[in-house]
Amino acid sequence: MTGSLAGKLKQNVRQSAQAAFRTRILLETNQLLQKENNEAAILHVTAGQITKLLKRDIVIYPSDGKDLKNPDVYRVADSEGCELVTANEKAVAEWVLRNNKHAGAATDTLANAKCQYLAICQGNRVYGVVGIHMDEIPLDAFENSVMLSIMGECALALENMKNAREKEDATVLAKNEQLRANLLRAISHDLRTPLTSISGSAGNLMANYQKMDNAMRVQTFTDIYDDSMWLINLVDNAIKYTPAGSVIEISMKKEGEWIYVSVSDNGPGIPDEQKTHIFDMFYSGANKIADSRRSLGLGLSLCKSIVTAHGGVITVSDNQPKGTVFIFTLPAGEVNLNE
Repeated sequence: MTGSLAGKLKQNVRQSAQAAFRTRILLETNQLLQKENNEAAILHVTAGQITKLLKRDIVIYPSDGKDLKNPDVYRVADSEGCELVTANEKAVAEWVLRNNKHAGAATDTLANAKCQYLAICQGNRVYGVVGIHMDEIPLDAFENSVMLSIMGECALALENMKNAREKEDATVLAKNEQLRANLLRAISHDLRTPLTSISGSAGNLMANYQKMDNAMRVQTFTDIYDDSMWLINLVDNAIKYTPAGSVIEISMKKEGEWIYVSVSDNGPGIPDEQKTHIFDMFYSGANKIADSRRSLGLGLSLCKSIVTAHGGVITVSDNQPKGTVFIFTLPAGEVNLNE
């Protein structure tokens, strides 16, 4: 009776120790995986934890869901260095990728392999295949249970990373589509306004040319020319919103992979409370100009849309001692001119 009780006590102690170890290593695995933000690092952490648990050499094949990528081998300190990357071993790993089932050593499928291969999977998506060198010694139930839990943590981390990346891509796509819509709307509006005036003036000339005196004809031709030249930019804004005799300077410099272009003037400047709104569509601030058709507030919004579409940014600041400076960036590139 005493021997039986002692045996049960030892068994309970052993089971408690195993449960504590399993909890500790899974918690450690989860904490390590949460720190990583790319597939290679997640697989590296997983390999380290499995090697630490089993004290066996392992090989990991990353996967894009369709094919296996180049494998990485992880060895324990006293490893004999058995060759784990061979055509036969890879064939077993590929079978596991296609079928999402265990195979290889210590299984009923392709048992002549040196490793037992298992899929790192979440649902039907296989993120990789792990090969564990059996060396004719199968895993016990506890080792197998913990190993599967570690691989489950790995698959979940990879799935979360994929979902986050897809969400980010969707956000970027939505922003690009919104940018495209804003750009097309702004361009359409900016083009429609002068073109409507051009077509109207041209039609007036065609219908009433003989009835017009020379001064009216010259004025109509001038209106057509002015409208054709008005396609709202930074220089145009600098001219419109600065008094006669102001100085407008355009400069450019290259820093690293970026080109910096600035348009500055020594006019009255822009109040601070307006600087945060001047790139908004249809915002024209408190500035009033005689030609009301040019007060649509689309110019700077259109400029921002074009610069953003090219991957740059546009900013506004005060010029010294007075005036305004607009600076926009564009990615530098080389152009081959064929003359």
